[in-house]
Amino acid sequence: MQNHTRPTRIVLVGDEVNDLVEGKSAAIANMLKAAPPFHYALCLVQNVSQLLLLSADQEFDVMFLTAKRWGSDALASLEKLLEAFSTIPIIVLAGDGTGAARHQALCAGAYTVLEYETLDAASLARTIQSAIGSNRDALQKEQQRVFEQALRFLQHNSAITRSRLTPQTLEMTPLSQVMPSKFLELTKSYSNVLDLALRRASGGIRFKSYSVSQQLNFLASDLGALRAGVWDVIDIHARAVEHKSVNKNETGDASHKILLELITDLVSYYRRSDYMNA
Repeated sequence: MQNHTRPTRIVLVGDEVNDLVEGKSAAIANMLKAAPPFHYALCLVQNVSQLLLLSADQEFDVMFLTAKRWGSDALASLEKLLEAFSTIPIIVLAGDGTGAARHQALCAGAYTVLEYETLDAASLARTIQSAIGSNRDALQKEQQRVFEQALRFLQHNSAITRSRLTPQTLEMTPLSQVMPSKFLELTKSYSNVLDLALRRASGGIRFKSYSVSQQLNFLASDLGALRAGVWDVIDIHARAVEHKSVNKNETGDASHKILLELITDLVSYYRRSDYMNA
């Protein structure tokens, strides 16, 4: 596995965890210890309901749903996981009824189905690596699609308001809800850059000054480290502009250029950064 800056976070749900609680041998937990060395953290949860109660800020890389006997209950658990954790690859580990499990689980949206009888440490490690890699690529493509969609919108609409372009439009969860204090801090930083750029623009100084561009680039890096989306940038911009005492008509064109530059910098950050591994 790759050498992550943080451990690969694996969630184990179902029969395997119940075996561990009862002091019995559990295949995945033991195989992870024997697998080719990689840095991982294992979270054990006895059932899906318990997992759904965990804090919303918990981040996981891959989930295992273990069911030694596949049936309607196991399928219902899988469907709940897929609905609640749509961006995380979910691997099913099944025993009896594996044929039915494979068909039903894959149709429902599971990444793959493994069999207890054929599982070994090396194949387990490869499956985890493949699942995380495939998911990372899919998320990066989706992030890129959303950015390009937003950029096309912004290039033809200079009057940006939160009512015109919403998180629902871009299928994103606002940073302002997840990390309100950090969001306010970023808004203040952006507002300072906006002030500097508008002063220079009103003084006839060329907009893309080194100082402004450099600060926007730093801000884009901060946003990228938080895995912010294009809506977060628009929200920061809109809130900063709302609090400006200067004439809105005078700030429109220049601030729109600043917004586009910040989004472009953020797109560049994601393109050059292996942030999904961080």
